[in-house]
Amino acid sequence: MLSIRTNFASCGGILFFDRPEYIEITPNTTGKCFSDIEMELLDMKRQEILRDMKRRGIHVAPKHLEETTEQHRSEKNGTVQPRLVDSLVLTVAELSVGPVLLSPKTTAYLPTTGLSDALFFRLLEKTKIVFGGTVFLFNQVDGKDCIRERMRVECRDEVRFSLPVTENSLCFRENVARIPDKSIWLGKVKSLKLEKHAINLLPKLKLHEDSEIEELLLDAELGEYVSSILHAKEKSIWLGRVKSLGLKRYAANILPKLWLHEDNAMEELYLSALEEEHVSSILGAGDRSIWVGRVKEIVLHGFAANTLTKLRLHEDSEIEELWLSAGLRKSVSEILTTKDSSIWLGRVKRLKLERYAASTLPKLKLHEDNVLEELRLDAELKRYVSEIFDTGNSSIRVGRIINLELLGYAANLLPKLWLHEDNAMEEFYLSALFGEHVSSILGTGNGTIWLGRVKRLKLEEHVIDLLPKLKLHEGNVVEVLRLSAWERTYVFEILCARNSSIRVGRIINLELLGYAANILPKLWLHEDNAMEELYLGALEEEHVSSILGAGDRSIWLGRVKRLKLEWYAANTLTKLKLHADNVLEELWLNSWWKEYVFEILCARNSSIRVGRIINLKLLGYAVNLLPKLRLHEDSEIEKLRLSADRREHISKILTEKDSSIWPGKVKKLELELFAIYLLPKLWLHEDNGIEVLSLSMCFQRNISSIFGAKDKSIWVGKVKSLRLERYAVNILPLLKLHEDNVMEELRLGSTNRKSIFEALGAKDGTICVGRVKSLRLELYAINILPKLRLEDNMVDTLEIVNVGRDMLQKDSWILSKIKTAGKALKCLLPSNGDDTSGTIPADGGCCGWKIKQIKMENSTVLALRGIRSDKSGVLDRFEYTHQEEDASQWFRFRRVYLGEIKQNGLVVPQNIEKFLSYTLVDEEGNEVLGLNNPVH
Repeated sequence: MLSIRTNFASCGGILFFDRPEYIEITPNTTGKCFSDIEMELLDMKRQEILRDMKRRGIHVAPKHLEETTEQHRSEKNGTVQPRLVDSLVLTVAELSVGPVLLSPKTTAYLPTTGLSDALFFRLLEKTKIVFGGTVFLFNQVDGKDCIRERMRVECRDEVRFSLPVTENSLCFRENVARIPDKSIWLGKVKSLKLEKHAINLLPKLKLHEDSEIEELLLDAELGEYVSSILHAKEKSIWLGRVKSLGLKRYAANILPKLWLHEDNAMEELYLSALEEEHVSSILGAGDRSIWVGRVKEIVLHGFAANTLTKLRLHEDSEIEELWLSAGLRKSVSEILTTKDSSIWLGRVKRLKLERYAASTLPKLKLHEDNVLEELRLDAELKRYVSEIFDTGNSSIRVGRIINLELLGYAANLLPKLWLHEDNAMEEFYLSALFGEHVSSILGTGNGTIWLGRVKRLKLEEHVIDLLPKLKLHEGNVVEVLRLSAWERTYVFEILCARNSSIRVGRIINLELLGYAANILPKLWLHEDNAMEELYLGALEEEHVSSILGAGDRSIWLGRVKRLKLEWYAANTLTKLKLHADNVLEELWLNSWWKEYVFEILCARNSSIRVGRIINLKLLGYAVNLLPKLRLHEDSEIEKLRLSADRREHISKILTEKDSSIWPGKVKKLELELFAIYLLPKLWLHEDNGIEVLSLSMCFQRNISSIFGAKDKSIWVGKVKSLRLERYAVNILPLLKLHEDNVMEELRLGSTNRKSIFEALGAKDGTICVGRVKSLRLELYAINILPKLRLEDNMVDTLEIVNVGRDMLQKDSWILSKIKTAGKALKCLLPSNGDDTSGTIPADGGCCGWKIKQIKMENSTVLALRGIRSDKSGVLDRFEYTHQEEDASQWFRFRRVYLGEIKQNGLVVPQNIEKFLSYTLVDEEGNEVLGLNNPVH
């Protein structure tokens, strides 16, 4: 069996194969063939290269190079085994004469030429190379033209050099050592990534003088990967302009050797050193001796953090982000031995110090007018910041800060920070899982820690006890105050404070979670406070025990736009006192267990004063609270939403009498799941006009038996938009509308046939829906169409959406007409005789409806049959987007009848139009002659 070999590169008719210890070069007999004249010219070119290399002092004396083309001519037509050669000149002329093998003992002479990276690296690994000029290196894309003589490489999108450690790594290193510096031309490079032994190639590379590298990444796991570079002079490796420089592990030691353009503006400098040896050559340099120019982001991880003192930035440099992370004290020992405020950073926007790096904060010096957009200190262990504990309060000058985040033991540093007296903070965030994280602060007096102006104040766990210690500007307005505590110990001290003793001034949004909810009575809000939102979340009764022990309407909140009480917090509603003129834009109560609302359920009906409400949302057991609420007599609810996914969620309210619950004037009423059973309990004024009535149920239930009601027994009055989804469609016959009602929209949607089973039991044309302007039927709800009766048999728009062929009922009024193709044609199309007068109307009332426009979206055309007839009047517009299944089956049903349609009112795909039967008419209803009217 023949084995198929794949070459890794080619040049014209020359193929290059990779063997375990060799490189095989074979002229391809099926590729390019050289004529006698071409062979002689190649031979002359080879000799010219040899003479040039001898003039340059490169001695070449392999015997086979002296052979002429004539000596190889006899081998041309025979099968010749590749021979192992001691040396060769890497030119097309030399390689075209016959198959050869190159080994680590083969000397490959490289004249000035262009080589692909794939070929170049295999030569480095498997031969002994000698440079006779400049090699122009380029990326090999398709494996072709791997040798390009006398070429220049101007720009490369990405150059990536990475070699695994192989058995021939010694050969590779020896070759790299022999390569003259700056003899590998890369030109303009966008991305340069060197790993492992390939890093030693860096001094050998020559870049364009105007080169601007977007990313330079060097990663050296072992010291030998950078051994040859470390002996180079400082600033001897020209890189020009570099946007992103990343040096990992031993490659970090190369930094002093790099020479950047004096006007270089770097986006990111990233140094990572897990061992002290990784940065030993940098640490031996003088302070501020390594020029890096302007840098936006500096990231120093591990022992690389110690190099901060060695870097010299441009005097006008503005650092977007400085991020130091050090897991060992030795990683920042160089910084910690310096004097406070001795490391000049200038202007910094974001400063992030993690673990031991947090201790370096006093050593840093910022510009006196600097504004820190973010200061983040993270210390999960005490020893990370123990050295700062002895510093005096307000001794660490950080100036103006927009966002301050202290995590773990770093929270203890808060009193040590000196903020500008006019500081205006966007967000202050503290988090401490253990009491020790804030132990040094708890002893301070109340109101002693100056924060100035703060927009968002977020405290979690043990940090909440610090709230009384903070001092805000007297004119401060807190946009968000968020307190979260899921253990009682987190708030033990603050709960001992007197009620209304913690001054927080004006608050726009207040969020209290867990045990932090109990803090609400302790807060003193400004008498003119106007709150956008108050949210209380309590999973346990203990979370709100302090509030429940207070008197009714004893906790002053002032004006509140949105009040959200979740779980046990719903029980606190009676304890809250709002301003007499307050208007609640939203009252949201969510309680999924009976225990969450047990206390408030004992209240008398209409005893809980909530005033004016715009949006009311009751979820779960909270639905039972609806009768308990006392709305303002002039209250107008924009949206009332009730949702209960279990029957027990409404067990209490179901005992109320029908039409006994007055929700006030409601514009939009949404009842979801079991909450739709409350519809008969609501008393809607006969003059009350509901803009949207939306009912939705996804469970299979017998609607009529549950309600025990007859048709048209549930009064809903005037409704502009009625939306029934899934099983709620079955309630349609039970609804009674106002006799003068004009419905803007009736929308019915059902995801399966079972969900409309009860409605389908009605007789055709018996479900009266009055005057409807727009009728939208989705999915299986299309089968309801013949059951509906419209006033005056008129509808402006009929929409049929997402109706598939399998959704149509098998014995429905639609499909009964098309049991066979012959019956379909007889029923729905004009006969082909001279006495054609129109269609035979289908049974069902809708075929005679006056419909102005029909829109069919992603639906089968079969849903249209039986709707249009000669009695249907003129159609203003017909829009249709078909399903894929229809596109291949139109021919089975021939044309579909549309009747009369106004000129320019047909909007369908061109490939579908020919299957429609219609008559075009003008604005006066007269037939338009001379156009394609398929009926004729």
